[in-house]
Amino acid sequence: MAKNAQDAHPSIRAREALLSIATLYPALIRRLVRDGSSSAAGRISGNPETPLPYRESASIMLGEVSHMASYLGQRLIFESTGSHKVTAADLPDRPDERLALIGRDLIGHFAPDVDADSRAFALDCEDLAHRALVTAYPEGVTWLEVPNESGDNASRREPTPCAETGCTGRYRMRAGSGTKWLITVADPATWPPLTCSADACHVVTGNELSRAIAYAKSNGTTHWAELRRGRVAA
Repeated sequence: MAKNAQDAHPSIRAREALLSIATLYPALIRRLVRDGSSSAAGRISGNPETPLPYRESASIMLGEVSHMASYLGQRLIFESTGSHKVTAADLPDRPDERLALIGRDLIGHFAPDVDADSRAFALDCEDLAHRALVTAYPEGVTWLEVPNESGDNASRREPTPCAETGCTGRYRMRAGSGTKWLITVADPATWPPLTCSADACHVVTGNELSRAIAYAKSNGTTHWAELRRGRVAA
């Protein structure tokens, strides 16, 4: 993004914000369940002694993100026309996957100009992204580099290179200060999304990484090669 964010085109600002929200979605899901809530004895009243089993702030934010994804999807379905027509079948069901798709490929529908409407849309996206970040990581964020496992000759001493053509950045992941990711291998939704160090719009969601790994096994390649192939094809 531009040094002064307000100088960037609204579509650039909105794109970065939506992709940021997409990478925060798994962290919001993890934040939803209150630590130790399953061991609470007796009736749950919601008071400090027997709190609700979920965090209301995370629940509200997940609802806002889901609403944003649904709203933008409905606008695309009803407003797009001709060769740019979007149908429900074109849009992923998961809110984070939908927002990532819209941010990458369809943002021009919502912020095509530098007029008041486009700027207002960008501001709304940035506001939601900021509040999602604070809700997902109230204790602060640490960026961790992702070890390079992109090929047989890759060095794990170096971070994984970005798969976007021409980009010299490296992938990294957000982590809360003093916390660990709890990953379920069978559930890519729990995998930490990857964000490029050079361009915050270059992201890889857990589901995208899972698909790349599956394709790599089928094709005898690497998941990085499959990520690169998908981005070149797009």
